Amino acid sequence: MSDLRTAIVNALNKIETEKQMQNNELKDTITEWANDDKQEPDVRSTTFKPTNNVTRETFNAVRDNPGKTNGQLVRLMQARGFNPSSVGSLLTQMVRQGLIRRDDEGKFSAQVAEYAPLKSPAAIAKQKKIVHLNRSKRPYVKAARQSTKEGIAALGTHTTAPVATPVAAFDPEQVLSTLSFPQVLTLYKKIKTLLGEAA
Repeated sequence: MSDLRTAIVNALNKIETEKQMQNNELKDTITEWANDDKQEPDVRSTTFKPTNNVTRETFNAVRDNPGKTNGQLVRLMQARGFNPSSVGSLLTQMVRQGLIRRDDEGKFSAQVAEYAPLKSPAAIAKQKKIVHLNRSKRPYVKAARQSTKEGIAALGTHTTAPVATPVAAFDPEQVLSTLSFPQVLTLYKKIKTLLGEAA
């Protein structure tokens, strides 16, 4: 038994020494990395990266190539390095905002001479709401006070008799053509009841 005990103690001691060596190696590696890593101060740029101007370029492509279809314009812009889905989306937005027009054959043309930035959907909704409110309001007009003599007496009497409109001749075919089959059956039963016949 003592040999087994000695073997277990030796194995545990060996494991403990290996752990210490690994810890020391890890500490040395971390220290070495820390010495090598000369961190620069965190300076954040306040300027923005220039974009690829896909919106402006899409408008210019429509303006410079009138009569092209959606697919033709997308391929043209894709050849210039722009994302095809972005171009297709921008064409739709530009039509909605009135920068370009799409005719019945699906061909695009510019509505304005120069590019104007697209408005956000929230700005468009706000603008439509303002226009709607302005249209629905009537200006306030203060009514003048009328005397009683002007009221009913001011209406006068009509001297012209109302003109009677001629009554069109009854056309049963025309009446039946506007009804569905169940309605015709209901009408038939009602007429039989009115005439006193059994239903």
